[in-house]
Amino acid sequence: MNERIIEQMRKMEDIHGLIKVYQNHDDEKIRLWTLEALLSINDPEVLSTFAEALGDDENEEVRSFAAQALGFMKNAHAVPVLMDALSSDPSGQVRSKAANSLGRLKNPRTLKALIAALSDEHIAVRRNSAQALGLLGDMRAEKSLLDIITQKEEDPNVYASAIKALGKLKSQHAVSELKRLLNEDPRDKILKAVIEALGWISTQECLDILMAYQLTNEKDSLKAELQMIIEKLERFLLVAKPVEEDFSSVAPLMNREKVDYKKILDRLNKLDNEH
Repeated sequence: MNERIIEQMRKMEDIHGLIKVYQNHDDEKIRLWTLEALLSINDPEVLSTFAEALGDDENEEVRSFAAQALGFMKNAHAVPVLMDALSSDPSGQVRSKAANSLGRLKNPRTLKALIAALSDEHIAVRRNSAQALGLLGDMRAEKSLLDIITQKEEDPNVYASAIKALGKLKSQHAVSELKRLLNEDPRDKILKAVIEALGWISTQECLDILMAYQLTNEKDSLKAELQMIIEKLERFLLVAKPVEEDFSSVAPLMNREKVDYKKILDRLNKLDNEH
């Protein structure tokens, strides 16, 4: 058995043959190639095979690939096995892929599992869980994400992911903390995340904060993105703001109580008689 034979089986869409190869081969490379081939075939049995691989395969790389692939399949039946992997797989790499896939699936059942994973010892798991919560869009994650940026998460990637997630949640409670970070945190990664988050929250207060920061910002690395987000936010708020029209000139025509129709008719009759 080699990669070329597996590719031929993929072209023939020999699902059962590929599944049999996966289930009976001791070589992890062959099992991985088989899963890669199965990924291009749309069939319910393929999903079951990937779930089996994630839950039972002894090889970390195979489980990691299965976790990632299940997110691309966009099937809710993958949620339970991904949550199990996120909470119990011994590999941080597998857990991080599981968190990433749960973010893609955007299933409300994953909320508690993703919040719990914010405390994982593995940096990538915390980062991907924060990103997934932003994609999930459930405001019940707001407090846990705020805790990350107020309790000084050490890794800047996790920190930035939590900030962006709060932005996607349009968290009003995060605005004051984001303002503080904008003025006190020197790290470009964090500052860029704050600028993006304020842009997503999209309130007048956020625009005012960004415009004030623009006046003092001396970082060339931030200027282009800062200007772009300010312009987008200005356009958004302009469209969102209701237009106040002046109807004073036509008010008499819109208010029947103010129109003296008898006087108008008398005037018209008088003009006719004069001609």
